[in-house]
Amino acid sequence: SFLVFMSACLPCLRCLLCAPCFLLLVLQVLRAKQKQEDIITAENDLGKFQQNGTKLISIRRDALLGPLYEKIGASLGKIAKQSAYTQVLQINDNLVYLDNDFDLTIQVLADLGVEIEPKD
Repeated sequence: SFLVFMSACLPCLRCLLCAPCFLLLVLQVLRAKQKQEDIITAENDLGKFQQNGTKLISIRRDALLGPLYEKIGASLGKIAKQSAYTQVLQINDNLVYLDNDFDLTIQVLADLGVEIEPKD
């Protein structure tokens, strides 16, 4: 600290800091600033690492669960058709199955004058 530098150079009290003490003080400030920048860089790198890890986990989870969800969807569609259901909702009211014969999207778009290309 400042007092440490001053005690090392007591004859300089009239000018507050002699050149060697001033240089030491400047070096200490520069080292502190560099350490602060190193810490900020490390924190940023850690944040990027966490984001990348989260993305990789999500990609891997989707890759592993995707085929299962496809099988569940196909089974749900088959059972819904066999049971003559037109819609199947989850407990949280998300639509998980809708019979395309009851989809009004095409009719609404036509009524609005929007032309769409038919799917093959």
